[in-house]
Formats: sequence, structure tokens, C-alpha cells
Amino acid sequence: MGGLFGGGGGGSSAAAEEQIRVQKEQIQKQDEQLATQETNLAKKTQAGMAARRGGGLRQLLSQERQDSELGVTSKLGGM
Repeated sequence: MGGLFGGGGGGSSAAAEEQIRVQKEQIQKQDEQLATQETNLAKKTQAGMAARRGGGLRQLLSQERQDSELGVTSKLGGM
């Protein structure tokens, strides 16, 4: 009767500990993947912000261009 209420064998304890260990490893891997994804997203966001800041009229007004002032107006919407 002792086996019905868990008083019997000790084999299930080792199996439960193994399952807990495997679950902890899976959780750790998931945490690492999430951290990697967050890092990649942050880098992508920073790169986009830098590209927007660095863009604009800088290349239009470059001294290397012979017609650097051409096409740049003071009015919005062009001509």
C-alpha cells in the first residue's frame, strides 16, 4: 500500500531531478537566445538612428560635387 502514496521506491526522485535539470538548461538557452535577439534589435535600431542623423543634405552639399548647390532651395517643396 505504501507504493500508492509515494512511500515506496526512490527511482522517481532521480528522474524528477533529471527533468528539473533539463528544464533549467532549456530555460538558460532560451534566456541566452532572448538576450541575443534584444542585442541585435538594439544594434539595428542604433544603426538606423545613426543613418538618419548622418543623412540629409550633407552629400548634396559636398565640396567634391561641382554642382553642390544645385537643387537645394530655401523653400519647402522645391522651386
